[in-house]
Amino acid sequence: MGEHTLLVINANTSVSMTEDIGAAAKRAASKGTEIIAVASKRGPRTIQGPVDSALSIPGMLEVAKEYEGRYNGIISACFGDPGIEPLRSAFGVPVVGILESAFHVASFTGNRIAVITPVKGSEQRLRTFARLKGIEGKMHSVLYAGVSIPDLESGSPGAEEHVYTAGKEAVEKGADTLIFGCAGMGWVVKKITSRFDVPCIDPVQAAVKTLESILYFCHRKKFHGLPFQKDILGYPDLLP
Repeated sequence: MGEHTLLVINANTSVSMTEDIGAAAKRAASKGTEIIAVASKRGPRTIQGPVDSALSIPGMLEVAKEYEGRYNGIISACFGDPGIEPLRSAFGVPVVGILESAFHVASFTGNRIAVITPVKGSEQRLRTFARLKGIEGKMHSVLYAGVSIPDLESGSPGAEEHVYTAGKEAVEKGADTLIFGCAGMGWVVKKITSRFDVPCIDPVQAAVKTLESILYFCHRKKFHGLPFQKDILGYPDLLP
């Protein structure tokens, strides 16, 4: 195990998206940080709302249990941050989500934050999240990227330009920081960042840097999780 090992859990079951998430995380990781990127053991193929997000949590718990003892912290790699509290409680390690991490980083880099999202109808949820985090005044806009999550997953032709166009529109309207709101956008963000003069935040990478910072300040500190019940009524096969 490296100086720090981060377990990056893709909350959905897509292998290709997990590979992209892992690649983005590794690009951001410091020397000595090891990345283990894995998909949820079971659940939705894609996550596009709160119901999908909730259904992903049992599979995420299974993954964390399978790799227990091999990591120092966990990243919930879905732009809805599913499972953070259960993972913290059960495994006793620092856990961060990519949504929360992206907003925290953006709050330091800009005062007019725009979120580029592949999920239609997510603006109210994102503005509510910003309000709860005390940065509602920094929210500038939420723009639909013009591509779906399956489009991003498959590397659909034109996806890159659609995302770029949405980001360009946000900047032209006054945004000074862009958050690309999907764990599967890493390959697009990598290609288009140089085309912008404002900070472009990949949420997976923001989470890696956030968790590395937490582990720096928590060096040699002990965390204690709560043991799993041997049998969880209704989920007899949830954990080994």
